Amino acid sequence: MVTVFWGINGFYLIDALPEEDTFISAYACTLLKKLSKIIDPTHPKRGLRGVWFHCENARPHTSPMTRELLGSLGAHVIRHPPYYPDIATCDFFLFGYIKESLNGMRLDNPNDLTCMITDIVNQISPETRRAVFDNWMARLGTVIRSDGEYIP
Repeated sequence: MVTVFWGINGFYLIDALPEEDTFISAYACTLLKKLSKIIDPTHPKRGLRGVWFHCENARPHTSPMTRELLGSLGAHVIRHPPYYPDIATCDFFLFGYIKESLNGMRLDNPNDLTCMITDIVNQISPETRRAVFDNWMARLGTVIRSDGEYIP
């Protein structure tokens, strides 16, 4: 499993979960602490203050431990509506883009995968990132207009 933290300005952290591990709240919190140091190394006390997070409703993302850490780091969390599985940028764009780029490749270990994914995402242009986030905002507008109800 690969976790990617990214935004309109670029890619901040790409992590491959070791095969013997499980993605649980403690692991998610470890990644958030790493991200906090990466996002603003010139202001380590600032951490994730002011950063907006949007992830799907997986338990490690919504657990009390993770929510408490995000709150203590000053991050804002955008709740993921239950009826919209494809509203997160990773779901409607990034993971498909990576998968298509990796099609036919054989990688020998998780480190090679992480390096290849890093190379792939670093080739995504600022214009494409902007378009993805504009699309995301439009999708969020649809959710707001429907008051979070399912749209077939």
